[in-house]
Amino acid sequence: LTVQFRCTRTTPYRFEVDAGRHFDTGTASRQLRGPDDDDAIAYSLELAPGTGEGRGSQPVTATVTAIVRHADYEHADPGAYADVVGLTLRDARSGKVLAHEELPLRLVAPGH
Repeated sequence: LTVQFRCTRTTPYRFEVDAGRHFDTGTASRQLRGPDDDDAIAYSLELAPGTGEGRGSQPVTATVTAIVRHADYEHADPGAYADVVGLTLRDARSGKVLAHEELPLRLVAPGH
């Protein structure tokens, strides 16, 4: 996913993503929940760039990449798996929230 935003020129920003609605504290991993709430597939997120400086009217582009390892879904029951994560843009100096959006994630696991 590519996200574009504008931030006041020279304002330092920090772009964050939360743990998601289905974070598993036991394994310390994000989880996509399946058709049966007991089914889950672990995933990770990468965010680039996570910090920077505003460019005024020129948009800044950030990329959020979801990663699911083959070993984590190859034996999953067929069906749709989903999670929702929060994306937050903050002023790096004050910590003030400049923008917040929820990002739905979805993976369809094929039959074995």
